[in-house]
This record gives sequence, C-alpha cells and structure tokens, in this order.
Amino acid sequence: MKLLVRAFALGLLACSSTFFIIWNSENTPHVQSMEKTIESLNQQGYIIMEQTTYEQKLAQQHRPPKELEQSKDDKVSKEEKSSNNQNQEKVVIKIEPGMSSSAIASILEKENMIMDQINFQQYLDEADYSRYLQVGTFELNNEMSYKEIAKEITSK
Repeated sequence: MKLLVRAFALGLLACSSTFFIIWNSENTPHVQSMEKTIESLNQQGYIIMEQTTYEQKLAQQHRPPKELEQSKDDKVSKEEKSSNNQNQEKVVIKIEPGMSSSAIASILEKENMIMDQINFQQYLDEADYSRYLQVGTFELNNEMSYKEIAKEITSK
C-alpha cells in the first residue's frame, strides 16, 4: 500500500510539472516596445495622447460656445464689452417642484439661453449641479455661460 501511494504521488508530481511547463511556454506574453505598441494601436484606429492633453480636450468639449468666444475675445476693450452688455436679453424662467434637469435644459434651449440642451444637461450632471437644482423664479441673460446659469439655478 505504501508503494502504491508513493507511485500515485510521483505520477501527480510528473503530471503537474509537465502541465506547468507546457502552460508557461504557450502563455508567455510577447513584449513589444512602446513605439510598436503605439503603431499597432494607431493602425487599429485608436488615438494615443498624454493624460494632460486628454483632460484639456475634455474640458474644451464641455465649454459652451459663449465661453470659447469670451476666451478668444479677452483682448476686447472695456468699451466694446459695455456695448455688448446692452445687447443682453434677459429671460425669467420658473422652475417648479419635480422638474428634471432635462426639462429645465429644454426650457433654456427654447428661450435661446443655451445652444444644446443635451450638452447643458451633461454639464449639470458632470459638474454635480443637477442634485442642487432649486425651485423658484430666476432671471438669466443670454450672455451667461453654463457655469453661471448653473450657479444661478442651484444652491451649490
């Protein structure tokens, strides 16, 4: 009986060793250089960029057109800015209990306060404003950025 147990143990050891050798020889990862990896990903249609570049592009994507215009027009004189203030259209919107951020964005789009309700709704969600929407009547103007509108209609 002792000899039988030893033979069985030796058989298990031989099988597991063989299995280990075969498994590791077939599943060895192929190491590529960084250049080859980037080239391979580009051929597959992926875009490779640094984290900071990605964050900048993401921030630009969520900036409304009015903010983009403001950043480009920083060189505009104070006199021209004051004349722009005269062209502002003021709109009063009323937010009632139970209104969702999409309903509010729809109203703002109808009043030409924002260009795209989906972008504004995404901004509210991503900047965590949608949780703080307030019931009430708010006076807004068409020159306000997404951030200014969000601050006005929320308690954040």
